[in-house]
Amino acid sequence: MTVKTQRTIAIIISIFVLVILPFSLSSQTLISGKVLDSDTKEPIPNVAVYSDNNDKITVTGEDGGYSLYIDNAERIHFRHLAYERLSLPFDSLKASQIILLRPYTVELTEVVISPNFIMDLLHKAVQNLHSRFQIKTPQPYLLHVTETTTNGGDREAYALIESSILKINKQGEYNWKLDLLCLDKLRTINEEVFYINKLAIPNVGIVPTKMSTRWNNYIHEILNDGDESQIVIKISPKHLDKKNYRYFLFIINKQDTTLSEFIGQSYLASEQIVVYQSKLLDIELKALNHYHRLVYAQDNISGSYYINAYQHLGNIRVISKGNSHDMYFKITASLPDISSLNKENINKLRLRRPLEYLLFEADFPQTPGFWKSLVSN
Repeated sequence: MTVKTQRTIAIIISIFVLVILPFSLSSQTLISGKVLDSDTKEPIPNVAVYSDNNDKITVTGEDGGYSLYIDNAERIHFRHLAYERLSLPFDSLKASQIILLRPYTVELTEVVISPNFIMDLLHKAVQNLHSRFQIKTPQPYLLHVTETTTNGGDREAYALIESSILKINKQGEYNWKLDLLCLDKLRTINEEVFYINKLAIPNVGIVPTKMSTRWNNYIHEILNDGDESQIVIKISPKHLDKKNYRYFLFIINKQDTTLSEFIGQSYLASEQIVVYQSKLLDIELKALNHYHRLVYAQDNISGSYYINAYQHLGNIRVISKGNSHDMYFKITASLPDISSLNKENINKLRLRRPLEYLLFEADFPQTPGFWKSLVSN
């Protein structure tokens, strides 16, 4: 794997903690419905349903169903990379509970772009983002993590963390320094189901670690979405196997050739794929669905880039000792206003293990309800 390819992957994988949280709970309405294939009228699972402000998100279940609290003035987006994107206003969603998505079709006569051209363009966009990324100033983020399992596990936590980059290695991977400032556990029920032999169930990777070695197993397209200010690159699997079961979407800002958005999403039938296996732990993980989105923005004053939105939702099947259960997780976060916090009373706890697991294990500093003061009403 080339250094450029590693940097492309690293920029996506490494920045896993910067996420967007709902900032307003006022004037919200619960909407619900089902998402169906417009041709077959069959339900579509794993469709990401999110608000116009990127601060509320869910995914459809096996029956295509969804429910989400939204502001009355917001538009809602329905996205699965195997289907055409759909955006609807609130009033339309109130009027109809059935959403039809049109399957995305590839015109092979238009797919004349070589993988090498795509990679060169993508490498340039990632390199530009890399060189302009904000790495010196520590940033606070309000992290929200929820996890549930089908055999009774249920837990939720808010955490205020501070992040900065210690160094970037020769492969272009970021070495993050993460400090826990405040912690608010809302639910920690039956936590043992999140562990195997007292070890945390590992996360399922979002981006293949050796993507470049099987690049020819994907279809590469540059899409015309009607926006002349950006380039949209879509990469789709030609067939389903344990190495090729993800769609990718990259949006590049034409003005400075910088990556502005990334989406990684599992194939519709990815539950056939074993994505992690350990004989030592007697554990096998299958990806039922994954949706991972990063949106980058540029600071108007410094000109540096930062993570503006992050959404990570997934559902995995855990098989161990002949038993199995499904685990659903959702991670979001925001850039909060911490001006009202008394920083002199805030201690720091260095986070060294996977972030979401440590949050549920840690008993420091336990400040019940602290996050409510950081959420706008």
